[in-house]
Amino acid sequence: MMSTVEASGETPTIDVNETFYSGELAGLSHGGTQYKLFGNPSSTKPLIVCIHGINTAHYQFQQLAEDMELANHSCLIYDLYGRGGSGDPKTDHNLPLFVSQLAELIFFIQQKQQKFFKVVLVGQSMGAAIATAFSNIYSHLVEKLVLMSPVGLPASEPFLGKMIKMPLIGESLSAMMRKQPEKLAELGTRAFADPENPVTAQLIERTAVFIKNQCQNKESYMKGLLSTIRHFPLTKMQHEYADWGKKNKPTLLIWGDQDKIAPFANAALLQELVPHVKFVPVSGCSHVDHFGVKYHVMRGSIQEFLSNSSPQSSPKSK
Repeated sequence: MMSTVEASGETPTIDVNETFYSGELAGLSHGGTQYKLFGNPSSTKPLIVCIHGINTAHYQFQQLAEDMELANHSCLIYDLYGRGGSGDPKTDHNLPLFVSQLAELIFFIQQKQQKFFKVVLVGQSMGAAIATAFSNIYSHLVEKLVLMSPVGLPASEPFLGKMIKMPLIGESLSAMMRKQPEKLAELGTRAFADPENPVTAQLIERTAVFIKNQCQNKESYMKGLLSTIRHFPLTKMQHEYADWGKKNKPTLLIWGDQDKIAPFANAALLQELVPHVKFVPVSGCSHVDHFGVKYHVMRGSIQEFLSNSSPQSSPKSK
């Protein structure tokens, strides 16, 4: 199978500039947005747009974008504000900010290519929440929606999350983590079912390199994470999913049964909110394993969904 990393026991050398900062820049109203566009600009198929989670960047979807291009699809990946090579708006990192960024970026690409096109949105974690909110506002643009380990549904808030939201304490913790990025990277290991797996270990290493580079060279990175935790509705978006469910458009849900960050139990709630959703539960998969040991499930499910929109649930995938 193809994966986002090679399934070997050795950690490959990571080219920081090529991996994290080799995209183009779109000048949007709240700052520059780094993006990469794959595929044929003259394609008549909907553009696949991938939206990453809270603390990563476009690199998370690089392999999927390349594979979609090989399958004759066009694909757009980009960095959310405050992450990767994108700018940092001097405003709250809330849902309207990220929805407007996505809207402006799509309109920017349409203007650049001088054509109108529809989109298939693929969002992971916080990216799934952004994709859903965007789809409710711009439903005429969205042909299909893919949700992976979505947040925005009820979940218990960890003690650290509560501390970060407190005035001054959050700033102090943010400053401390910026000086010790390895501590922040260690927290990310709970996003994987088996951190010792060689493929998973390489994903953890790549994320650690990204976080360390961001903390050392982008002061706004930790400020952006802090602002997002304080102002983004990470557990309060049931109404958005319910509104999308009323539109009865093709929707795919991919969720790992070992997810400790976006609780797998919420999959049942989301199926109630979006009754027509096609559900793919993934066995032995945690929050970010879609990009590693379970990448073949994610890619295969998305490719099948793109070619067949009939909404139906699937048995648990391995």
